[in-house]
Amino acid sequence: MATKVFLRDFMTPKKIRNYLIAVVVFGGLIFSLSGGGESFVLSDSAGGMIGIGIAFTSTAYVIYTYSTWDKIRLYVALPIGKWKLLGGYFLALWLCTLLQRMSFVILVLAVFGKHVWENVCLLLLSSGAAVLINIGILLGRNAKRRGLVFANVALLLLLLALQLPCFAFREKLLFSVSAGLAAAALWIPCRETDLILRHQPGKTACRNRRIVNYFLRTMLAEKIYMVNTVCIFAFLIVLCIAGRSNPIMWNVAWCVGAVNTPLLTMLSADVWTSRQIVMLPGRNNNLYAQYAVFLGGYFVLVNLALVLGRYLIVGEAGISDFLMAAILAAVETGAAVFMEKNGRITGWQTKQELWKNPRKYVLPLIIFALVSVRYLLRL
Repeated sequence: MATKVFLRDFMTPKKIRNYLIAVVVFGGLIFSLSGGGESFVLSDSAGGMIGIGIAFTSTAYVIYTYSTWDKIRLYVALPIGKWKLLGGYFLALWLCTLLQRMSFVILVLAVFGKHVWENVCLLLLSSGAAVLINIGILLGRNAKRRGLVFANVALLLLLLALQLPCFAFREKLLFSVSAGLAAAALWIPCRETDLILRHQPGKTACRNRRIVNYFLRTMLAEKIYMVNTVCIFAFLIVLCIAGRSNPIMWNVAWCVGAVNTPLLTMLSADVWTSRQIVMLPGRNNNLYAQYAVFLGGYFVLVNLALVLGRYLIVGEAGISDFLMAAILAAVETGAAVFMEKNGRITGWQTKQELWKNPRKYVLPLIIFALVSVRYLLRL
């Protein structure tokens, strides 16, 4: 019952049908592109790392938007036991993650990777552990137990560290299960009501008022933007480590660097600012200029981080890499502002639905095409 309660909010029969159609089409597409053979090899640790990165990031979106709804207060008041309610919340999050994102990753592993079953097992177990840890961070934060938050963060870091190739498959499998059980055990001192996210204005909110750029101030004030940005940087580090000398994985890293969806749809997500643009057209240029400066600074930092990661891990970073980073930052900023100016997303019910809009794939595909052309020209 508890699982169905949360699943009704996350998924509908129509969405499930659309995702299944998308999975079938995506599977046929990548299989036809592969020519029935292996185009590149994914390491044994890829499944675990990808599972942790995607599951933790995607469920963070849901947790920090859905948990603020008034509806969840009604669910907490239902005659459902604590562990059944928390277990239902976990299963709903995990099942949605498996259908919406992991199903596509599993197809990629099946078509392109080696040791498919090992990677898929690690993907499933590590993603489940990541979701449990994410919920534990939410519960610890709302219960004002910093020790629980730090313990869950430590579990996440250990979970990531033990997915490295130097550890055997059985060790990774065992620790993924152990980390999940430990994260669930940390829920014991928490209550059902700790699922409800509580926003508490602190000293940083007052300091943010001194920041001139509206979008930078918004990012620092709303935790979801910060959580997403930190997760993107963490996932980029994982991709840099997993990629090493694999050019396709490096191209994927550049692509992921352009997919910070909340930041790229800040105007669409801000209803009041959108109305201001319509009502006060004379102030449009100033608002879009602020947005361009904000996104430009973000993309410069992301691309420089990728170049630095390449230098530290592979030992290669030349002038061409810095030039590529600058060109991509300009393209990413220009395209993102253009799309928000001319193709703003409307008609969404929650921010979670906004961030799932197909438009978020446009910029990453452009970046992937550009870096792929660079790689082909080098050949």
